[in-house]
Amino acid sequence: MIRLHRRLARAAESGPISICIPVSICLAALLITACTKQINPRINAGGAGGRTAYFNLSEDLLAQLKNTQNTIYVLIDSSDTSIGKLPPPPFYQSPMPYFNASDGFFTQFPTDPINNMQPQPWVRYNPLSPGNHTLILIDSGQHPIDTTMLATSSSDTLSIFYSDSLGNYRTFLVRDTLRPQPAVTGLRIIDLSPDAGKLIFTINRAPATGFPDTLQYGTISPFVNRNASAAGDTLKIRFYNPADTTTALARTTLYTQPGHGYTVVLAGYAQSESYTNSYRGRQVSIATDLRVMLYQNY
Repeated sequence: MIRLHRRLARAAESGPISICIPVSICLAALLITACTKQINPRINAGGAGGRTAYFNLSEDLLAQLKNTQNTIYVLIDSSDTSIGKLPPPPFYQSPMPYFNASDGFFTQFPTDPINNMQPQPWVRYNPLSPGNHTLILIDSGQHPIDTTMLATSSSDTLSIFYSDSLGNYRTFLVRDTLRPQPAVTGLRIIDLSPDAGKLIFTINRAPATGFPDTLQYGTISPFVNRNASAAGDTLKIRFYNPADTTTALARTTLYTQPGHGYTVVLAGYAQSESYTNSYRGRQVSIATDLRVMLYQNY
């Protein structure tokens, strides 16, 4: 059972990481692997605990990462924001989820450089022990900006999406029901665009069935099973304003395989926006960037 609560607070400054690995070797290995196949994720079982994935789809935080090169952390059962002043450890050793620009891990944790290069990256999970937990999101200046209280069981598999609307942060906790079935593809839609309003979407130009009639900021569908061909399917997904079904506001192409499940996330602003950050007192300008992000869950 998940209990959700959030509150705001404050703090101050962080720095990038440098990894001493021969660049030529890394790039060669990454490019060869990324171009030849999709990488099956190494799922951390976490002993008796549950599993949790973290996503940063907050336009405010993404702008901070691009402008400051600092690190954004999620503190788990800790209030020590001073961790934000330290370069993060290697991604495979970090005790706390983080997002940063120097590693290129803007939107997903855990991940790795190879998975990060995939057009449909796998969702990977970190172990999280069963029980009550407090998750504190701190921004690039070590300000605590969002607190989530949750209770997990040993069987929980969760995705946590961080978002904001003009600097007002929201956390969405999503239970990942991962039930692979042969000859079936699972598809989930999440709308995290703060200003796109009510939307509909089509799959291969046909109305999407089994999903909510309309989408709006915060809409999260369950995984909807679709019949799949043995060779896989190409799904052309388009999002529209219900009043104008001739002009797609955003579009993507999803390549699926039977027995697998995928999450489609609409993110970004449909119009350019400007606002004053409430706790920093800074003017923030966000460009139009309505986009679709794809993830493979199983």
